[in-house]
Amino acid sequence: CPENIVVSNDVDACGAVVEYRVESSDNCPDYTLVQTAGLESGSVFPIGTTTNTYVLTDASGNTVSCSFDVTVNDTQLPEVSCPGSIETVNDEFFCGAVIEYSVPFTDNCPGVAITQVEGLPSGSLFPVGATTNTFVITDASSNTVSCSFDVVVYDIDYPILTIPSDITVENDAQVCGAVVNYEVETWDNCPDYVLIQTTGLESGSVFPVGVTENTFVLIDASDNFVEYMFSVIVNDTELPVITCPENIVVSNDVDACGAVVEYTVGSSDNCPDYTLVQTAGLESGSFFPVGTTMNSFLLTDAYGNTTTSSFTVTVEDTQPSYAICKNITIQLDHSGNASIAPADVDNGSW
Repeated sequence: CPENIVVSNDVDACGAVVEYRVESSDNCPDYTLVQTAGLESGSVFPIGTTTNTYVLTDASGNTVSCSFDVTVNDTQLPEVSCPGSIETVNDEFFCGAVIEYSVPFTDNCPGVAITQVEGLPSGSLFPVGATTNTFVITDASSNTVSCSFDVVVYDIDYPILTIPSDITVENDAQVCGAVVNYEVETWDNCPDYVLIQTTGLESGSVFPVGVTENTFVLIDASDNFVEYMFSVIVNDTELPVITCPENIVVSNDVDACGAVVEYTVGSSDNCPDYTLVQTAGLESGSFFPVGTTMNSFLLTDAYGNTTTSSFTVTVEDTQPSYAICKNITIQLDHSGNASIAPADVDNGSW
C-alpha cells in the first residue's frame, strides 16, 4: 500500500479525484487482491479521511492485508456577495426605514453557516444614520469569509411645532404689562430635537404694554427645522390717576385784591411717559384774584387714556376799606371843566 495521501479538494468540488497504486506479489501464481474498505484509485474522495484496506489471498489460502488513508482537506473558501451600500429616506413619521436585502453565498460543500455579527436583519427598521451590516460565512471545514455593507437612512421629515394664535390681553392692575402664559407643543419623528426661542419672552413672563413678537425655531438632529412666530398684545386700559387738593379758601393778601396760592397736584400711572396739562385756572404760586377760580387738569398717558380733575381756589376779601381826605387843586380847561381822580383808595379797588 502507498503511504497515507493528503490532498486539497478539487476546485468547486467537495472532494478530490485521487489516484494511487497498490502493488502485490506471491511465490505462487493465482493470488487474489481484494479491496475491503475505501474507494478505488481514480475515485472522487470526499472531504475528510477515507481508509483504504486491501487483502491479498494466494491459492493456498494465505492472506495478508494493508491499509492507508486518503485525506482530502477542504481549502476552498466559501463565496459571499453583500449588496452595495443602500441609501434611502426615512419612512413617514418614523425615525428610520424598513429595509430588505439579501446576502447570497455558496460553497463547494454543504453545511455552510452564515452569521450576522453586526447590524440588523433584513426587514428590520433601520434607524436614521448609517448602520454597518457584517456577515461571516463558515463552512463545515471552518473556512470563513466575511463581507460588509452600509444602510444609510436620511431623515427628511420636518419637526412639528404648534404655537398659539396671537394673544391679546389687558394690563394687570397697576402694572405696565401683564403676566401671560402660553403653550408651545413640539414633535418629531426622531428624538434629540431642540426648541430655541429667538425673540420674545418665556411663558409666564410679564409682557410689556404693546406688541411682543415671540419666535421659535425647532431643529432636529438632521438639521431639519421650522420657524414660527406669534404676538402677545397687551393693551393698557388703566386710567392714570390725578390727586387734586381739596377746594382752597384763603383771605386776600394785605393790601392786595387777591392772594398768592400754592398747591400740589399729584399724578401717577401704571406706565411711564404720561402728561399732565392744566386746562383751566392758574398755576401754583400764582396771584389768585378775589373770588373763585376753577383749576382743571387733564392727565393723558402714553396710550391715550385720560383722567380729569378740578378744584377751586376762593380768595375772600377780608380787609376792611377806609377813606383818605385831602385838599386838592385843579386846573380848569378852556371850557371851565376839570377831571378829578378819586382820592379815596381801597386795597386795589376804587
